[in-house]
Amino acid sequence: MSLTKTTIFWTLRALTCAPIAILSSCGPDDPEPVGTQAPPSTLSEGQSSDLNILATTESDPDLMDLDPLKDGWDSEHLSSLAGEQLKKLAEVFESSGFSDQSKLPKIFTDEVDCNSLRPLDLKNVLPDEDTTVLRPSSFPITAAKVSLSNCFSALTSSAPADGERYAKFKIIGITPIEQGFQSTQLVSLNIRNGTSAWEQNATWNIAWKRNGSESPLINSLKLEEFEEIHSATKGVWFSDQTASVFSKETEISIATGQFGMGIGEWTERLNDYLLVMQYGHNGLAVGDVNGDGFEDLYRCQTGGLPNRLFLGMPDGTLRDYSREAGLDFLDNCRGALFIDLDNDEDQDLVLAMPLQVVFFKNDGSGKFEIATQIDQQNVYSLAAADFDHDGDLDIYTCVYYADEEIRAELPIPMPIYDAKNGGQNALLENDGNWKFTNITKATGLAVDNSRFSFAAIWEDYNNDGYLDLYVVNDFGHNNLYENKGGHFQHITEQSGTRNGTFGMSASSADFNHDGWMDLYKASMFSSAGNRVVTQEQFLPTAAPAIKNAMFQMAQGNTLFTNTGEGSFRDDGIAAGVSMGRWSWGSIFMDFNNDSWEDLFVTNGFVTGRNPNDL
Repeated sequence: MSLTKTTIFWTLRALTCAPIAILSSCGPDDPEPVGTQAPPSTLSEGQSSDLNILATTESDPDLMDLDPLKDGWDSEHLSSLAGEQLKKLAEVFESSGFSDQSKLPKIFTDEVDCNSLRPLDLKNVLPDEDTTVLRPSSFPITAAKVSLSNCFSALTSSAPADGERYAKFKIIGITPIEQGFQSTQLVSLNIRNGTSAWEQNATWNIAWKRNGSESPLINSLKLEEFEEIHSATKGVWFSDQTASVFSKETEISIATGQFGMGIGEWTERLNDYLLVMQYGHNGLAVGDVNGDGFEDLYRCQTGGLPNRLFLGMPDGTLRDYSREAGLDFLDNCRGALFIDLDNDEDQDLVLAMPLQVVFFKNDGSGKFEIATQIDQQNVYSLAAADFDHDGDLDIYTCVYYADEEIRAELPIPMPIYDAKNGGQNALLENDGNWKFTNITKATGLAVDNSRFSFAAIWEDYNNDGYLDLYVVNDFGHNNLYENKGGHFQHITEQSGTRNGTFGMSASSADFNHDGWMDLYKASMFSSAGNRVVTQEQFLPTAAPAIKNAMFQMAQGNTLFTNTGEGSFRDDGIAAGVSMGRWSWGSIFMDFNNDSWEDLFVTNGFVTGRNPNDL
């Protein structure tokens, strides 16, 4: 395999799927949290920015040979060796914990140098009576040398004795040293039972000693970052209530027979012509459609399965109302919005269908009929706002793929760090009487409008009374458009929001209570990308700007702090909210009612039949 293809493979390799991440906000004055790994100070200088990163030749007998040693990628080979050893440590934790030294795997040298992996100077930074979040009082962390047995027994001394255990090591850096190599890894240890939850997130530095062809051994262990969370009295904050919500026979059959099956199983059962998409991307909408004071739920499903409208009942259960409402479509619907489009004080519905955006009028009782439709393909999500202050809601559509003629010429996003061959988003102005006009170009939103857009949010970031537009794109940077009285100016570069990642979703909140709305973007974290992109042989002829762009794509989620001066600062790594694994949805929400906005992030990827890969 050529050097170019190997490096791209390792950079974009799918990272392991993981559970939902909940990131608690503790206020602006807390000490620096875990997850603050700094990027390398310098990336290799290059001679040219003109680079085809997918260059190949017709004759390539080793095309599918992914052995990194064949291309000189020692870092990936060493990462694989270290990963196999750390997997043994994870298995011990998951089976019985670290209290018994005799059960520790034989992966340490006799003279191993071990610093304490759980600091003594921990303080609680979350003022919540049910949950404790412990972080070191000072940085850098000072840890005393201890014996190997004390090192690991003390690590989990505060953990519950029983429960379901989970351990994960993600190696984010490899550096050669004398007689071996050094690895930097993110460490996640979790224990859950019926009444409590315990979690540690840390960064370890490990020096490995090599002895010929034998597996490397750990020669020293040092702690760089640390955070510990455990519930106090009431156990976990959230519990699965699906069974109680879908309590009647009809609804239970839907929940188990449709929602209970993964998208992978539907791709095996439904015809491709029904647009069964393996990645999902089907919309949800919440609103009171029948005016009874209870929120109702509309769930879009993949092509071939009926969309479902569930009415919220007074007893907290849901009743299927899909057919009666006239909304049980079999189309593969991407986005959905419940909003009042005709100002009659009931919730109408907008659906992003495969070939059209369809507007449904609510008769006031929760029954819908098509009011109008606009031809537009590949719409993935919808965002509504009265951007021009004329008293009605307008719609912004995010379009991922370009039309067929463009895709026929260049079917994949290129270049992957700044792709501009995506679809064209549209601003649809509400003219009243269910008429909508595409005013994208007239309002200035056609600038830089050919990216792979996943999501958009309306937010007044500069407190001038007009809602601005923030668009999150895949395979490149976001777009921020400032609303100047109904006309938009593309200010991404000067605002400091030109962060280029695999953007999936966005949300906003004043998380630090300074009076200015901040932005959060969910994207993809790749430990392989962190390792590979920092190596000298990665894209050796590329300009530093390209290499930095590629490195940024592996860094994960982004928290843009609003400075209040017309610009934003990227605080994702410093705030400990960048490593969300492969993130999709994200939302600010104060789930413990302490007045600080927390973050709820969903993550993962295509799941196989083995439930342990989540």
